[in-house]
Amino acid sequence: MFAQKDILLFIHILTLATAFGGSIFQIFVLPAILRKRSGQKNTTQITVSTISTFSPISFGLLSIIVFTGMLLLFSLIKKTSNIASPLYLNIFFIKILLVTVIFSIAAFQTFCLRFKIVNMDIDKIKGENPPKPFRVMRTCSIINIILITIVIFLGISMSNMT
Repeated sequence: MFAQKDILLFIHILTLATAFGGSIFQIFVLPAILRKRSGQKNTTQITVSTISTFSPISFGLLSIIVFTGMLLLFSLIKKTSNIASPLYLNIFFIKILLVTVIFSIAAFQTFCLRFKIVNMDIDKIKGENPPKPFRVMRTCSIINIILITIVIFLGISMSNMT
């Protein structure tokens, strides 16, 4: 009924949509909801706690995306005539480069920045000027959202070429 490639593609796209939507939700929507419900004026504490809570989940989802993407790549290699055009290979190279950057940023957030933030006392943060690890964590998340958007469009372009 369904081929293995179809199931992999479904898992790949479902995980990508979950990771992308979850990233947007954790950066922009959830802090606003929590700020409104809790009545706290310190948005830094709320934003940082949501990002540090969800960064391991995002990293896990990105791992699944990369793994299923590699499996899908091996299924495409059998049809080399469809993907031998220079344009397709250039787009593919850019996509792989961006995915490597996204995965590296997510690993940096999860395994380096998150531990720095967990070891800090978030309750002692006063005012709206967050410490450097918090600013770096938010900036990395926004960069990842932008890069994931570009990779999605590159993937759509590649699928139309095959």
